[in-house]
Amino acid sequence: MKDYREMLVKSMFRIALNRRLFRISRRKDPPYFSCSVASYVLVRDLKAYIMSSSCKEKGTLEALESMLIEVARVRLHGFSEREISVVRDLLMSSIESAYLERDQIESTSLRYEYSQHFTHNKPIIGIEYEAQLQKSILPDILASEVSKFAEKLWTSCSCVIQIVEPQAFASVDDMKNIVMKINKLENERSISPWDDEQIPEEIVLFTGFSYGGLSELPENKYFSSSMGSTIAEEIGMYGHRPSVLMDMLAGKRVDVDVEVRSYKRSFYGDCSPFYLETAFQLVYQLFTTEVTPDDEVIKRVMQVKEETILARERDPYTSFSNRAREINYGNSYFFRPFGISDLQKVDPLKACKYFNTCFKDPSTFTVVIVGKIDPTVAVPLILKYLGGIGKPPEPIFHFNCDRIKSLPFKFPKSMTREVVCSPMIEAQCMVRICFPIELKHGTMEEEIHYTGFLAKLLETKLLQLLRFKHGQIYSASVSEFIHGDLPCLTGDIGGDIQIDFSCDPKISLKLVDIALNEILRLQEEGPSDQDVETILEIEQRAHENGLQENYYWLNLIIGSYQSRIYSSDIGTSFKILDETRSKVRNSLTPLTMQLALRRIMPCNNPHTVVILMPQTSWLKRIKSFSQWTLHGIDMKILAAIAGFTVLALSLKRCSKRS
Repeated sequence: MKDYREMLVKSMFRIALNRRLFRISRRKDPPYFSCSVASYVLVRDLKAYIMSSSCKEKGTLEALESMLIEVARVRLHGFSEREISVVRDLLMSSIESAYLERDQIESTSLRYEYSQHFTHNKPIIGIEYEAQLQKSILPDILASEVSKFAEKLWTSCSCVIQIVEPQAFASVDDMKNIVMKINKLENERSISPWDDEQIPEEIVLFTGFSYGGLSELPENKYFSSSMGSTIAEEIGMYGHRPSVLMDMLAGKRVDVDVEVRSYKRSFYGDCSPFYLETAFQLVYQLFTTEVTPDDEVIKRVMQVKEETILARERDPYTSFSNRAREINYGNSYFFRPFGISDLQKVDPLKACKYFNTCFKDPSTFTVVIVGKIDPTVAVPLILKYLGGIGKPPEPIFHFNCDRIKSLPFKFPKSMTREVVCSPMIEAQCMVRICFPIELKHGTMEEEIHYTGFLAKLLETKLLQLLRFKHGQIYSASVSEFIHGDLPCLTGDIGGDIQIDFSCDPKISLKLVDIALNEILRLQEEGPSDQDVETILEIEQRAHENGLQENYYWLNLIIGSYQSRIYSSDIGTSFKILDETRSKVRNSLTPLTMQLALRRIMPCNNPHTVVILMPQTSWLKRIKSFSQWTLHGIDMKILAAIAGFTVLALSLKRCSKRS
C-alpha cells in the first residue's frame, strides 16, 4: 500500500508540473515550444527523471532558465489545492474508464505489464483492485505531499544538463551561470508564486458556416468545383502564397482553414487569445481575395493530385472503401472515387471561380466563437474584421436549410455480398457490414441518441464475442452515419450503421455469420442489465469529459443552430436538445434497447457485406467462392464461374495444339 501511494504521488507530481509547462508553452513569445518531465528506468532499481524541451534556435538558455525556475517555484511555493484537485480528477477519470473497459484491454498492454513485472518488479494487481486502491487513496493525497517530491530534483544532486543545437550557441559556462542564478533566486526566495490567471487555460476556437455546397452542382461542374479548395490553397486563399504566409505567421499560434462539403461551406480555426486579431484578419482576407489561376501552381497541383490518385489505386484499403461506398450509396458521381479521367475534366478557371463565390457573401454565414476571451477586446475586433467584409450587391448563394438538394443515396434493396481482391505484400482481411436505417421526422432527435447508444452496444458485444470469446479479431468498431450532416433537414432521414473488423482471410466468412447471428440474438432476446449499465456509464463519462473541452461546446452550439427545432433562440434549442438526451438516457433499459434495435435495424432490412481479401490464384479464388456460396451466393453464380473456367482451360489447350 505504501509503495502504491508513493507511485501515485510521483504520477500526480509529473502531471501537475507538465500542466504548468504546457501552459507556459502557450504564452505569447514562450521560452520553448514544448516541455515535459518524465521518469525512465535506467537499470533495475535505478530511475531517472528527465525534463526536456524544444525551443527556437539560440533559445536554449532561455528555455533552460524557465525549466529550472518552474521546479524551484514548486519547491518554494508548492502546487495549489486547485491544481492537485484537477490532477486527482484526471487520474480518477482514467482509472474509471479503464475499469469500465476492463474486458477490452489490448494484448499489447497486458504484454507490457508482464514485461515490466519481470524486468522491473512492477506489481500486477488487476484493474478491479487497482480501481479500489486509487479511489481510496487519491482523496487523502494533499498538495503539500505532491509538492514535496520537487525536493528530489536539485541540480546539485546527480544532475546532467545537455543541450543539442544545430550550431553551437550556448557554452558550459553559460549553463553554469544559469544554474547559479536560479539557486540564488531560490535562496533569496525571489521567485514569485504560480499565478493561474496569467495564462489562459484554453485556446479560442471559431467556425463560420453557410448552407449550400457541392450537392447543388450538376456533374459537368462537380469535378472542377470540388478541386477549388485545393487549388486556392496552393495559390493563396488569404492573399499571399503559402510560403510567404508561413513566414508572416512565424511564431504566431493561429490556424485558419476552409471546407466545402456536400451541404455546407465553412471556415474554421483556432488561435491563442493573444492572436485573435490575426485570425480575424485571415478570415477578412479569405472573403476579400480573388483567387486567380496560375499556370505554374496549377501544373504542380494537378501533378500532385494525379500521383495521389495513382497511390490510392494501389492501396488495397482504398479500393475496398471505394467499392463499399459505391455498393452502399449508389454509383452517382458524388460517391465515385476521383479518378484520372475525372482529373482531366477539371477546369482551373471554373474551380477558382466556384471557390471565390463560396466565400464572398458574409451575410449568409453564422459564426460561433468559443474560448477564454475578453469581450471588450473581442467585440471590437469582430466588428472591425468580420463586420467590415463588404456584402455583394446580389446574393451569390442564397440557401436555407430547408431548400438544399440532398445527395442521391441509394442503398441496395436486397442483401449484397462482395469480395474485393487486391494484391498485397502481407495478407490481410477487412470486413465491413452495413445496415440501412431510417429516422422518422417526429422523433428525430430522440432516434439520433438511440442510434448512438445502439452503436456502442453493438461494438461492445461484438468485441466481447469476436475477440474475447473466439479470439479471432484484434479490434472492431461500430459507427453510425446520418445521410447528410444537417439535422434541420425536414422529412425522414436515412443513414446507416457500419461494422468494421479485421481478421484472418480464412475465417472472414465464418466471423460475418457470427456477427450477424449476435445482432439477431440481441433483437430477439435483448441486452442484459449489465450491458445497458456499462453503456450508460461510458456515455456519461464521455459527456462529463466533453464538458471540459472547447471543441465539445463548439460542436454543441453549432448543432443547436442547425437543429430542426431551432427557431431564432439558441438557448431554447440547446435546452430542448439537452432534455432530449436526458430523456433517452433515463428511458434506457434492456427492453427499450431491444425495441430500438428492432425499430431502427429491423430483421428484414437488407444489409451489405464487403470483404477485402488478398489476391490469389484463380483456383484458390474459386474455392473461396465455394465457401462464399454457403453464405448466400446463388449456386448459379458458382456454376457460371466454373463454366467460364472450364471454357478458358479448353481454349488454352486448343491454342497449344494448333
